[in-house]
Amino acid sequence: MKNFALLLILFLSISCYRNNENTISIDASKKLHEASIKLNGANVEDLNFQCYGGMYSQLLYGQDFEEHIDVDFLNLPETVSNPKSVIGPLRWVSMLVLDEKGKPYLTLQCRRLPVLPIGKKGTTVPYDVYSKDPFLFVNSSRENVLKPLESFTADEQKMIVERMNGDKQISRYWREINTGTARGIYKLVTKDTYNGRRDQKMQFISGVGEVGIENSGLLRMGINLQEGKNYEGILRVKNPGTCDLYVALLGSDPKEKLAEKVIRINPSPNSFQRIDFELIPSRSDTKGRFAVILKEPGEITLGYAFLQPGLWGRVAGGYPIRQDFVDQLKSNGMNIIRYNGSMNNLCIDNELYRWKNMIGPNDERTPYTGTFTPYATHGFGIFEFLMVAEAANLEGVVGISMDEDPAEIKEMIEYAKGSVTSKWGSMRARDGHPEPYKLNYIEISNEQSAIGDRAKVYFEKFKTLATEIWKADPEMNLMVSINIGNTFANLKKGDQNNPSYNQLRDFILWIKEQGKEENFSWDSHYSASFRPDTIIYNSFGMALQDLLKEDLDFNLKLYPLEENGQFHTFERGLIHARLQNYLNRWGNRIEGAATANMFQPEAGYMTWPQGRVFYDSHRFWNQASGHVDQMFTKEWLPWVLDVGIQAPADSLDVLVKASDDDNVISMYVVNFGNQPKTRDVNITGFKSAKEATITKLGPHPLSARNSGENPDLISPVKGTLKVSGNKFTYEFPGHSFTQIRLERK
Repeated sequence: MKNFALLLILFLSISCYRNNENTISIDASKKLHEASIKLNGANVEDLNFQCYGGMYSQLLYGQDFEEHIDVDFLNLPETVSNPKSVIGPLRWVSMLVLDEKGKPYLTLQCRRLPVLPIGKKGTTVPYDVYSKDPFLFVNSSRENVLKPLESFTADEQKMIVERMNGDKQISRYWREINTGTARGIYKLVTKDTYNGRRDQKMQFISGVGEVGIENSGLLRMGINLQEGKNYEGILRVKNPGTCDLYVALLGSDPKEKLAEKVIRINPSPNSFQRIDFELIPSRSDTKGRFAVILKEPGEITLGYAFLQPGLWGRVAGGYPIRQDFVDQLKSNGMNIIRYNGSMNNLCIDNELYRWKNMIGPNDERTPYTGTFTPYATHGFGIFEFLMVAEAANLEGVVGISMDEDPAEIKEMIEYAKGSVTSKWGSMRARDGHPEPYKLNYIEISNEQSAIGDRAKVYFEKFKTLATEIWKADPEMNLMVSINIGNTFANLKKGDQNNPSYNQLRDFILWIKEQGKEENFSWDSHYSASFRPDTIIYNSFGMALQDLLKEDLDFNLKLYPLEENGQFHTFERGLIHARLQNYLNRWGNRIEGAATANMFQPEAGYMTWPQGRVFYDSHRFWNQASGHVDQMFTKEWLPWVLDVGIQAPADSLDVLVKASDDDNVISMYVVNFGNQPKTRDVNITGFKSAKEATITKLGPHPLSARNSGENPDLISPVKGTLKVSGNKFTYEFPGHSFTQIRLERK
């Protein structure tokens, strides 16, 4: 009898558990906290062309002619082998580089291409790699970085040498124009260059017709030319004699001219003169091109080329930012945007990546050797980023190197925010922005270590910079960028046995001593993956926040501004939705959050194909994670409500939020399992209208993606649901994200 009673109790317990597991209980009268509206943010850096090739108004790619000859004739793979791969074989970013003797190598590595810095204390290195560098040519972990000439077939070697040394040396992203009987010679010159390593020389030798080069934009995906609208351009040209130079807009068929203008240029044999022009196409073409042409014997050397839409296509003020990218940021509901990344801690051209190289006329700025592309441009820099934030009405977070000179950063703040009567404020006005920039957040370096000697060096450099920055602007918010993971997760108050924590503790005490607790915050990046609650909690920085509060009574402000993954498939969308649920549930303890990366072209990936918004020459489309953003932000509900305890083993993740006036409740439910889950939903404290609105993303295979051929494969589906009183039942499909919106009756 006793055993029977125990079995009965056990059966009833299991039944109650199962009943609770199948019910979602919502108490609308119990508001847990208000979540920050800045939980949906954008992360952009010098990665995947989202700046130069994206938000920057420059429509040409390869503006400085820095890239060596094209390698398409080698028939390298053209597409990513696996959308989830970190790199994958890509023809688009395979580069031919030269050593100090002019010997060619093909680099097959997409990230951190092994090209020497352009600038070292103001000098220019005219070659790409150094043949004696053991790191590039001996180190076994780098054995596939460079492919020497001898590793190609005899026919391929012949073609490479001919292209390198012959009469058709044309920079990587440009193409030859040759009509009639005209004969042209093209050379990439490395002496007396305009700004960087190489310039493009072009000669009309003989015959009748045209000799020239054309550019079809980022990764040759075409330039979106719109009929009747003006396009503004700049060339920097050196020429030994007087000549007629033609600039033109071409159609997808380069034989078709949509606009052309002849410019009579005077001799300029020893310096590069600036030529400004305007062109208006006679018809629209989404795969247009820009061309520079000679029609009679003559010679020019091009050091720089620029083409942008007129005022109609740029943000207010005429700044060099594309309005369509800003519109997309707004459409996705972003509220904070971060501009920081590897350019501040891994850029090999550390001495050139400085703010003073990012101001003044765009055509006078020196290119630099970037982290993700060896041929980067300062055309888009810190202040162009602030123009983006200004135009989109976003809070902007700017990153700087921890190796910056504090005096230089004080001048940067004056340039950004100073009066037009100040030295640097007047230069800002000279550069076309008389009103101060909204610069409230500076992040020092990127993804630093939290432990050991590296952290010690970082903390000391941070303090040196912070001391001077807070003198210049006492209200400036300064951020550390330190990834935490599970570091410090199990420490307790008074634990003096962890030297790394003691080091951090001393640093935080220094912040307190400065009286800057409210002007200091922490950016810890986190992984886009299905991880246990505790790991997510720790990686956001919340365990550290708990510890510092208990130990030092310090209120650590958290800005996890880089959700990182390696792909953009539907799986990433589900992960992103689940992480957004976490951020909102803990949103009273998190100031703002952002996800990498915002923009990415369909034409090719430099590395980490994790963009939320993809684009080509004339359109944008969301990947699943971009749609998730919109499902949260189209109607932002600030209040997080109480939901009955969710079973740890369940594949459902449930967030419920309410409007300020309590008239709207929305459920955000991620089913990250592959099986559908039916749940009864019980709501107290809220009398719902009889019909709810359903917005559903999925189900889809985890590997599904929105391609240029099918940009709407994954898109939200709207529907309705009958509600009986304050109860309803709903089946959440496997691998789906569902929003259920209820209005008060």
